[in-house]
Amino acid sequence: MTITIGRQAGAFASTLALTALGLAVAGPASAADADTLRLGGDDRYATSAKISEETFESGVDVAYLASGVDYPDALAGGAVAGRDGAPVLLTKSDSIPAIIAAELDRLNPKDIVILGGESAVSASVVTAADQYTGGEVERVSGDDRYATAAALAEANFDSGVDVVYVASGQDFPDALGGAAAAAKLGGPVLLTKTDSLPAQTELTLNKLNPDHIVVLGGEKAVSKDVYDALAAYDEDIERLAGSDRYATSAAISADTFMSADVVFIANGLAFPDALSGAPAAAEADAPILLVKSDSVSQAVCDEVNRLQPTDVVALGGTAAVSEAVLKTVSETCLADASINASVTNAVTESDDEVDFNEGDEVTYTVTVTNTSAVTLSDVAVAGTVGSAFELPEDTENVLAPGASLTFTATYTITAEDMDESIVTNTITATGTAPDATVVSKAVVSTWNPAEG
Repeated sequence: MTITIGRQAGAFASTLALTALGLAVAGPASAADADTLRLGGDDRYATSAKISEETFESGVDVAYLASGVDYPDALAGGAVAGRDGAPVLLTKSDSIPAIIAAELDRLNPKDIVILGGESAVSASVVTAADQYTGGEVERVSGDDRYATAAALAEANFDSGVDVVYVASGQDFPDALGGAAAAAKLGGPVLLTKTDSLPAQTELTLNKLNPDHIVVLGGEKAVSKDVYDALAAYDEDIERLAGSDRYATSAAISADTFMSADVVFIANGLAFPDALSGAPAAAEADAPILLVKSDSVSQAVCDEVNRLQPTDVVALGGTAAVSEAVLKTVSETCLADASINASVTNAVTESDDEVDFNEGDEVTYTVTVTNTSAVTLSDVAVAGTVGSAFELPEDTENVLAPGASLTFTATYTITAEDMDESIVTNTITATGTAPDATVVSKAVVSTWNPAEG
């Protein structure tokens, strides 16, 4: 029985179907939790085969074969394969692993495309691949990783393409996050050196003449000089980047997906699982978010909360993405946001040693704490009396989990207040979760003029 994720099936596989397959499924403990699925095997090749098996039906138009030993050639291949509804399968450089051969036999592709030159995937692999298709076995390659990505783009995209993504070819994380986005928007991924734009990449940009260019990663990945060189091809060029590879994957997702029923998570420190996962994510119209094996960055957790998926798919075994990480993404990051507030008030002392006088000033101090697992933005405090609550100058009204902000407001005592037995200020703190839910906490603060 095959699970087809995404467009081919119309929805993510049901929990019943997953259970029937004996896969690890955790039903939601609350309405906010997402169901989970792990696509992993004993090694990178078994994981590659499992991802393909659970995503693609037999008879695909094409299957892509890429080196499982190194990443460059498959970085650009994920976007093309995702667009074509085709798997990316990993192979050893000199032989097709048995589990990949079995998956090719099941897929029965009409054609097979080898990604990269003979140093990556040898001629013997090409010969062996021929028995798994009645069509052609074609190699797409260039003199180096940059030329291979360029050749792949030129072979699959026409001039005037809507978008081209450009990522570092000297490391893999940003291109991994970008592959699913590129597949969704129908554009290629081209590779660049950090400090210089390869000539072949420039030639391909001239041929493709894209409407828009998106640079993936910060200046340590793609320098300002390269960005400026790329701007010659698109005056509205944009950069999608975060503070690290994990935040960059979240930024790419946020720029591409308004929402997602499914989220794929992969190890950001190892490339193999996400290489094969990109086409599966494209089939599910879903992003790939990068995590550590034992932790989830705040940026990724916030993006999961914004997307509000009903299913989370871990790519790779527990050594790549631990059960604790899978649980955090599917439960903690989706838990309801919450906020707390505490308030104090103090009156300006006057010379007559009376606590409360007409014209004296009462200062309200409110400490607002984020008691949830996601970042709260637009944090604000409002009261029913006195001036507006304000933060110290240059303080951003954003709260990380567990963090606090202190707001203050003042109120001038009136003659009418002096006649009251009690003056009440109802103070409400609010914040906005990544999924746009507004959370609030109301606190009542009082003082008694008569006690002065």
